Formats: sequence, structure tokens, C-alpha cells
Amino acid sequence: MDQLFIGILFILFDFNFSLGGVTIGLLPDFIGYVLAFLGLTKLRGESPILAKCSTLAPIFAVYSIFSYVVSLLGLVVNVFFIYIIGLIEVILRLYFIYQLVQGLKQLEIGRQIELYTDRLHKYWALMTAFQVFSLLLITSLLLSAVCTVVSFVCSILFALKLNMGRINWKNGMALYH
Repeated sequence: MDQLFIGILFILFDFNFSLGGVTIGLLPDFIGYVLAFLGLTKLRGESPILAKCSTLAPIFAVYSIFSYVVSLLGLVVNVFFIYIIGLIEVILRLYFIYQLVQGLKQLEIGRQIELYTDRLHKYWALMTAFQVFSLLLITSLLLSAVCTVVSFVCSILFALKLNMGRINWKNGMALYH
């Protein structure tokens, strides 16, 4: 569960360094998907949804590598194409996190270990709503920025609650051994 948690941190948070037309992702999503995959391989037998996530993670990692290379090399000059690539990446990220929360819900029920999935689902819904609002309000920089900040706060709350669930999982699994 530790690798899964660290992978989700990479997926949730984007920190970039821009120089001219080149963007370097400091926490690339593809590393997050690889780490999530490694963590999910240990949990795939616990839940069919987590097994599905472990199948999706490498696919999303490949797309993320494509997006990373395009940004890194500044290959695209068409703003619309950059917007579409980013939009697809957001959709994949949100879908993956949703599936993860659903799989953790199955773990929570099956093992009777509190993983805070109800709260994780609420934070995911808020992140999703505000990311969508941010994308829709792209023409209004102020509103888009406010939505982005609120989504970022929800991502932090999601990560904190996921960490609490990770700790409970470790403590609960120690009782099984």
C-alpha cells in the first residue's frame, strides 16, 4: 500500500518547471502510475476493481509518458491540441482515482479495516467538480484559478485521508499475520 500511496501523490500533484516552450514535470504522472501499479499488484487479489486498476495503470503510464515527452520537447505549437492532451490526461487521472476508491471500498468491506473511502469519494467528487469548472472557465483566469486552488486543497485532503487509510491497512494487516 506504500507504493500505491506514493504513486497517487505523483498522480495527484503536478509540479512543473517551464523554460521557454519547454515544460519539465518534476513529479511526472507516469512514475506515479508505475508506482501505483507496483502497489496494486500486491492488492489485485483482494478486489476485482483493484485488479482492473492494476491493468489500467500501465496503459495510463504510457499515455502519460507521451504527454510528458510532448511537453518536454515542446513538440506542439497548437494550443487546442495541448488543451486536448491535457483534458484527456485529467479524465484518465480522475477515472483512475475513482476506480481506486471503489476498489479500496471493497477492501474496506472485505477486511473490516477503516480506509475512509466515504471521505475519499467526497474529496474525489469535489476535486472532479472543481477541475471541470476550472477547464470550463478557462476564459476567466480568476475563476479558473480559484477552481484550481480549491481542487488542489481537495487533493491535499484526499492524500491525507488516503494516508490515514494506508496506516490503518498496515496496522490491520499486521493483525492477520
